[in-house]
Amino acid sequence: MKIILKTEVPSLGKVGDVINVKDGYAINYLIPKQLAMKADTASVKSISHQKIMVEHIKKKLIRDTTDVKLKIENTEVVIEKQMGEQNKLFGSVTAQDISEALEKNGLQIDKRKIELDTPIHSVGLYNIVVKLHPEVIANLKVKVIGKAP
Repeated sequence: MKIILKTEVPSLGKVGDVINVKDGYAINYLIPKQLAMKADTASVKSISHQKIMVEHIKKKLIRDTTDVKLKIENTEVVIEKQMGEQNKLFGSVTAQDISEALEKNGLQIDKRKIELDTPIHSVGLYNIVVKLHPEVIANLKVKVIGKAP
């Protein structure tokens, strides 16, 4: 039986895929659980139109995030923290601190998009990865400077 997947099913495919499965699997499992629908001429046309619309939206989103990427890569964030001996900071610089510094520069970036494996504990210049979209990744320069207590 030909079906169209409504949601992603790991063993079968992605949303909108038209696939052949056994009749019993489709009738007893996929269709009742709203994971798929029977593929007829009208539904195949509808799904193909929806795929085109989703692709258009995806391209626009990537274009918009690419603009943000350029702004991020042309920005150098300076974060000032109190410093102790041997260039060690009192406390650390976290993704939240970087997000707040970007906000002061006019860029609203969620801290969860800033990939910082461990907090920064010393003074220096760091390259931080900001994952704006699965296909758009920006590199941010963060300069951590210390001030005397």
